[in-house]
Order: sequence, then structure tokens, then C-alpha cells
Amino acid sequence: MTKSAIERKEMIVSFISSANKLIDEEGIENVTARKIAHATGYNVATAYKYFKNLNHILFFACMKYYNLYIQDLPNYISEDNSSLENYLGIWKCFSMHAFNNPKIFKSIFLDQGHLSVKDTMKEYYEIFPNELKSLPTSLSTMLDKDYINERDLALLEVCIKDGYINQEDVKELSENIIIFFEGLLMKVTNHVDGYSKKRALEIILKFIYNTLHYYNLKSSNVLSPFLTL
Repeated sequence: MTKSAIERKEMIVSFISSANKLIDEEGIENVTARKIAHATGYNVATAYKYFKNLNHILFFACMKYYNLYIQDLPNYISEDNSSLENYLGIWKCFSMHAFNNPKIFKSIFLDQGHLSVKDTMKEYYEIFPNELKSLPTSLSTMLDKDYINERDLALLEVCIKDGYINQEDVKELSENIIIFFEGLLMKVTNHVDGYSKKRALEIILKFIYNTLHYYNLKSSNVLSPFLTL
């Protein structure tokens, strides 16, 4: 690594550390570029020499939570499981980490605007290669997508190939689950009564299980006339 690259990395680490401290102390929703720059000992103009905008800084700061999720993922899948079981396991892992840090995961997956999740993660791991862990192909294919819906569809493609879900149903299935998840995440984020992290996890897993069961029955042509209305 060249001297300039080392200096650039040191500056980026400084801004990320300041952002993480502010997130822990004030909450991610109260962090501004000015606060981050001031805590680092620089001005906003200097910060934006290394980052595109505030979302870019916050994304990098949130990667420590994302990495915990990535490292945990292999614990929720198995080669001995069906693709449906692995799909549910991946959602369980994702939901658990998301509900434990709802504002962080909302920032990463719902609040990035025009910032490419895929490209920003690639940039991050180029700077911090030691944080990039080797993963099974089934997971790396899913994680190499920009948006949560693209990631979900990548997982469901395996379920289609295994004959559990019809191709024509996959988009509807995925939309139902993601919309439901996003609604729950907002309830946990906003501390809506009755939606604790534990309760939210129970609700989303039951919903996903029932949704998969419905579309699996549909693919087997065993739905009753009432259920097909």
C-alpha cells in the first residue's frame, strides 16, 4: 500500500470512528456531517474529500453491524436443509440482526437513495479487505445484489429450481414478504407498542413460513378453491 493510500485509509478510519461514536451516543438519526467532521477535528469540506455525502459516511460506519450479520449467516443454513429451510433461516438471521439494530439496518437498506449498496460495500472491502469473509456460493450470490428485493429473488431462484415455488409466483411472494418486513422494521424503529424485537421476530418468521407454505401448496396444485380466490 502506498503512503497516500495509507494516509487516505487513516482519514477514512478517523471519520468512521467519529461517526460510530456519535451513533452510539446520539442515535443515527441525529448524526450530521458537521458533527462527524467536528468530532474528527476537520470541517465538512474535508470529510467530503473522502465521502460522497452523509449517507456514504453513515453506510461505512454501519458496516460493523452488517459484518456481524454476515459472519452469523452460515449458522442459519446447511447443505442438509431444503432450499426453503435455508431461505427461512437466512430471513431469520437477517431479521434478528435488523430488529436488534433497526435504525442501522433501515439506514443501510432503506435510506440509501441513489447510493449503490453493492458498489459501496465493494469500496468498503477494498479499503478493509481483512473484514471480508469467505462465504458459501449460495450466500455470496445473494449478497452481491444492490437492493433487498434483488437479494430475496436471488435466494428464491434456488427454491424455483428445486420445484418448491412457481416462477410466475416468485415476484408476488417476494414483494409480500419484503413489504411486511419493512412495515415491522418501521414499527420496531418507532417503538410502536406491542412490537418488541422478540415479538417482531416471531411475527415475521410466522408470516414467511405461512407465505412459503401457501405458494408451495400452489406449486403442487393442492390449494382448495377458497384459497385460490
